[in-house]
Amino acid sequence: MKKIKNTILKLNILWLFVILFSCETPVDEKINKCLSPDDCLATEECVFSGAEAEKGKCVTRTQCLVNSECFQRNCNKFDETTNYCGYVKEALNIKSDEVPKGFLDMSYNFQLEFEGTDLNYYFILKDNDSLPVGLTLSKTGLISGTPTEIKTNHQFTVVLYNGKEGSYYYYGFTKVEKTFTITVLADACEVTDCSGKQNTHCVKGECLCNDLFHNENDVCISNTKTVKCLDNPPENAYSIIEDVEVEWVDGNWETTKTCEWNCNENTHKFEERCELNQKLVDCRDSPPENATSVIEKVEIIWSNGEWSDISTCEWNCNSPYIKSGEQCVLCGNNQLDQGEQCDGANFVNTCGFYNFNSGNLICNNDCSVNTSACYNVVSVNWCSTKSPLNFSINTNQTTDFIYGEVIPSDISLNQSIKAQLCYTNDVTLLTNVTCKDAEYDLQNENIFMYKTTLSFNSEGDYYYYYQFSGDNGTNWFRCDINGDNGETIDNGTNYASQPPELFESKVGHLSVIQPIQVGIILNSDFENWTTESPENWHGSKSTTLATKITTSAHSGNNAIQLTNTGTSHKRYSTTTMTVQGGSYTCKYWAKGSGRIRIGYFHGDMLVGSGYTYPAADVYENVDTLEWTEYTYQFNLTNNLNTENLNTVFELILSFKSTTEAKGHLTIDDVVCTKD
Repeated sequence: MKKIKNTILKLNILWLFVILFSCETPVDEKINKCLSPDDCLATEECVFSGAEAEKGKCVTRTQCLVNSECFQRNCNKFDETTNYCGYVKEALNIKSDEVPKGFLDMSYNFQLEFEGTDLNYYFILKDNDSLPVGLTLSKTGLISGTPTEIKTNHQFTVVLYNGKEGSYYYYGFTKVEKTFTITVLADACEVTDCSGKQNTHCVKGECLCNDLFHNENDVCISNTKTVKCLDNPPENAYSIIEDVEVEWVDGNWETTKTCEWNCNENTHKFEERCELNQKLVDCRDSPPENATSVIEKVEIIWSNGEWSDISTCEWNCNSPYIKSGEQCVLCGNNQLDQGEQCDGANFVNTCGFYNFNSGNLICNNDCSVNTSACYNVVSVNWCSTKSPLNFSINTNQTTDFIYGEVIPSDISLNQSIKAQLCYTNDVTLLTNVTCKDAEYDLQNENIFMYKTTLSFNSEGDYYYYYQFSGDNGTNWFRCDINGDNGETIDNGTNYASQPPELFESKVGHLSVIQPIQVGIILNSDFENWTTESPENWHGSKSTTLATKITTSAHSGNNAIQLTNTGTSHKRYSTTTMTVQGGSYTCKYWAKGSGRIRIGYFHGDMLVGSGYTYPAADVYENVDTLEWTEYTYQFNLTNNLNTENLNTVFELILSFKSTTEAKGHLTIDDVVCTKD
């Protein structure tokens, strides 16, 4: 009975144990463990034994396989070596002991180091602790950002958890915390010492190279240096610059100066080598056909940047050929060979073969014929000097066409006629004439007409007539202005011993006159010059000289250049002349760069200096390379306003502020007319 009671007592105790230690508490499915060792049943599915229960250690693997209340989903992680099933409590440790200083407005990054392998660890700041403004703490323990406030020994505490974030009340949860001090300085250079590094200065805590220096292997060296030339001069050369200055550019040493060398005497530079100035080379060209080489190498010399031959590649023509230029030909042996029209004085034909009735053929160097000395002899039956017969022109002016007519004995040979227009200014000497070839113009029935022009640079009376030749200029027939019965003006008569009227009645007459000057300014176009000045210019009121310009004049051949780069005006005037009082308009052409005005001096002013200009400092501003016309008007009187006076007068070109870039001031065609 006592045994039965003991057995019942043991069963009651066991049943109480089962009730007390049943695993009705929910299982954390993520890590598949009971919430506490007391919640684990001492059943055959999952039995904890003694102290092992503190570690959550099952006795066997099979005991973890099927149990809806304990480790149901974590048995696939069973560690056969340690017999652990599911989560094992681990120790944590923050290894970092201090954090580095930060600097205002500079990027900051520091990773807190710790120990622990649970994938669910994370960092937070404790309670209300904070970091300096601009810095943050990530869950992985990275302190980062850009501090925007200065702090000294600022304390903060970080907490490291190894459990699921937001749930701290399950088995195996641990945490660790540590307090740090951080300082944020205004300038990183406060704690950076660059004194031990030459040629550096501190920028945001870094020792950077000074200007004109760069970093090589953590050493600041100058951006320029002198180095020895690495290359030796080529053969036949010597160095003239052995050291060159190099400069550090974009991470490389560069130089604008090369290691210079010169070639030795009797050599020259070609590409990157020195060649001898004189050498033998193979003949470049083979001898021509029908020739044999005598010298196969030629000596050449370097001169003025190119090779030239001193000797030639000689060759001789094979017999019976002879040398003609660079060819071997049969021509030139004074024998008529096959294919030759002539050779020396030997000809196959005469001028007659080429439809000429007189003259001689000329043999060309290639044994062809030249008929330029062949001509047809034809008689002049009648000729006349035609219109115009009596007229006048200005000097340097060209006449209209002056015509002459001729009737040859055979009109089919009209091309054999030669025509000339002859002229003289001495009617007493018919033979002292100048003749000018005339060109064929047209044929009117059996009359052939020729034409040409005349021009003279000096004034005077000139007499002219046509002459014709039918035998290539051997004999000439001078033609009168009437052409009656084919009469010629000489007709066997020596006009040198005859009255001038007799000659004048037979020829044309041309009067050449100097053109009338336009306006009151003589030589207004600057065409006529003395040694250093244009005629009728550089008067007594001039304070400088003018330069003669012979290109790109406005008219004619010449203009003047006025130069005065200063700001005070200079004068260039006409020579003194006498002009009538009254209203005048002056026009002139100018180009270049500068300021110009027209004024004048007249000596009959009763008061004042005699100089008259536009209103004070009124100038034309010239700034163009194109010819531009300007106008100035003035009223020439004396102080009594008497216009009907004749006064001593000089026109003045007043100018200043010229510039060389546009050729100073160029002036032409200064014309003043009375209104």
